[in-house]
Amino acid sequence: MRAKLIFLSAALLLAISFAGTSWAYWIWTPQTGKFINPKHAVRESPQEQFDWAMGFFEAKDYKKAISEFEKLIKSYPLSKLSSEAQFYLAWCYENMGEYYRAYQDYQLVIDKYPYTERVEEIIEREYRIANLFYSGQKAKLLGVAILPAKDKAIEILGQVVENAPYGPYADLSQFKLGQCYMEINDYINAALAFKKIIENYPKSALVDDAKYNIAICASRASSGPEYNEEDTDQAIKEFKDFVKRYPDSSMEKEARNFITKLEAQKAENNFNIAQFYQKQGNSESAVIYYEEILQKYPDSVWAVKALENLQIIRKQDKNQ
Repeated sequence: MRAKLIFLSAALLLAISFAGTSWAYWIWTPQTGKFINPKHAVRESPQEQFDWAMGFFEAKDYKKAISEFEKLIKSYPLSKLSSEAQFYLAWCYENMGEYYRAYQDYQLVIDKYPYTERVEEIIEREYRIANLFYSGQKAKLLGVAILPAKDKAIEILGQVVENAPYGPYADLSQFKLGQCYMEINDYINAALAFKKIIENYPKSALVDDAKYNIAICASRASSGPEYNEEDTDQAIKEFKDFVKRYPDSSMEKEARNFITKLEAQKAENNFNIAQFYQKQGNSESAVIYYEEILQKYPDSVWAVKALENLQIIRKQDKNQ
């Protein structure tokens, strides 16, 4: 009697709801001990489930493929095919243009399945996705296009470096990270990112460019809304260091032009201070600043003006 009941239970089709003109049928499965809708049932083995999901993937029915890969991951978490399912699930999102979600799912492969042989391929894909965000690829949120986000590029590039600090994409990602920070005017973090190129990847072909960009960061920081003498001095120092270290660089001439520009900026600032003291009747302090311009920036236009004002002051002192 008991065997008969089990047999009947296994074969029983139970209609549990009515929707429009169609019935939704559920079936009892001894494997789960539950009534399951065949539409949502998982295959009897990880391989069968994986092959079933891959059929949808190859047919480019990515939404259905995602659903089937998720079933495998949930139902067979200890199977080695779970890591492959996670990888292809991420690939589905990438093919659908859901790039940030794709990145998140690719990263889950590395985080959850450290034994996977897909690490290098995943890092390459993450780097490619980061470049899409960096170059202006529109991300999607709930299917709606949103503005390109440098913060996403920064997050992903940082993760690429963390995943493989000395991998083939490490120095490229670190450099691109600095460029991202530069584009959002975060020159402090940009300079730090470029310095890591020099410190961690001294043999990288990007060291030359990184050193130059450090100087650019210092220069832009010094030319903010308020003049900052320390930032200007640092920028001049960085450019001079660059010229000294890389005299044959294609950017050497441009670096010298920046030095000239920044020194002219310092000369102008000193001239304005000297002129202020001169107008206040403090000729001694004015003379100090004018003479500093002549000594340090003799080739600047401000040296000519400083000399003219010095002659006026000396003539006035002589007549007193």
